[in-house]
Amino acid sequence: MKRSLLTVIILALCVLNFILSAVIVFVLVPTTMKTDKLISKVCAVLDLELEAEQAGDKGKVSMDSITSYNIENGQTITLQSSDGKSHYVVVEVSLSLNSASKDYESVSANLATNESLIQDKINSAFSSYTFEDAKANQNKIKEDLLKELQEMYNTDCILQVAFRKIVFQ
Repeated sequence: MKRSLLTVIILALCVLNFILSAVIVFVLVPTTMKTDKLISKVCAVLDLELEAEQAGDKGKVSMDSITSYNIENGQTITLQSSDGKSHYVVVEVSLSLNSASKDYESVSANLATNESLIQDKINSAFSSYTFEDAKANQNKIKEDLLKELQEMYNTDCILQVAFRKIVFQ
């Protein structure tokens, strides 16, 4: 009797073990697979970010290949009035060019001939600001000028716009 009772208990435990194993396979394995897919996606995104950082290093320009072009005449530009008084800015602008760029020769040759157009872009960039805004947003003005000049010449050869001298009154 003890022997058959022990056999029944062992058989019941084996069946219970089999059922619990089946539950694990059908419940936990799909969840684990979904988690694995999520982890794979996160790893892929991290790899893309690392590759983008490495590609960003390729876009850097060495100091040896940067040349400067000075816009010859300083400009006196009237700013918008916010307090009823007339305000002016006197600005002298320099452009930094990438001499290693494929279109450097054509852009640098055209800068001197189109200097009046560049001065017009500078004038329009500053004249849309008030005295306080122009003083506070010099970097934004530089960025806007850079974008406009890059679009005007259809090039990335122009790297930076710098103010050699800027006086607000």
